[in-house]
Amino acid sequence: MTIRLLIADDEWIERQAMIKLITEELNQIEIIGEAANGRQAIEQARKLEPHIVMMDIKMPGVDGLEAVRQIRAELPKTKFIMVSAYNTFDYAKQAMREGVKEYLLKPSQNIEIIETIERVIKEIEEENKRESEREILRDSYNRALSFVQSEWVSALLLDHIQDVDGEDWETVFNPQDQKVYA
Repeated sequence: MTIRLLIADDEWIERQAMIKLITEELNQIEIIGEAANGRQAIEQARKLEPHIVMMDIKMPGVDGLEAVRQIRAELPKTKFIMVSAYNTFDYAKQAMREGVKEYLLKPSQNIEIIETIERVIKEIEEENKRESEREILRDSYNRALSFVQSEWVSALLLDHIQDVDGEDWETVFNPQDQKVYA
């Protein structure tokens, strides 16, 4: 799977350095866009739907934290890596409140940037795997439910219904009304 990444930083040279590093080191990443401010980042994210956004905190106009809030509202599965030259706990705390899992300080060593992106990629892959497993389970459940319903109709037609409470059948035929089902 190719991971789509958007880079948002008001410094052109920072964006170019990040693009060069990521392109050379991480072949599973496709850099799908770049933004010079938070407003552009929001617009690019809406249009391109990145898996990851590398976002500078301090940018003119809409800052990085506000951009994260707006993007997350529309694209809740998007992961964010905050990048900042400010080493203050307040920024990190605000970023964590917005669901940001990774926080890089400028300037960062190349290995630290790569390792950070790789951790986020691994998280995305694990989420995709869990979702795929849930989908397989949901599909299997629906096939089994269909079979049970067919058998139930056959049993009704052949008058082979045992003494079963109506609420028991309701449980089988309306699983969305149940809190837990397998």
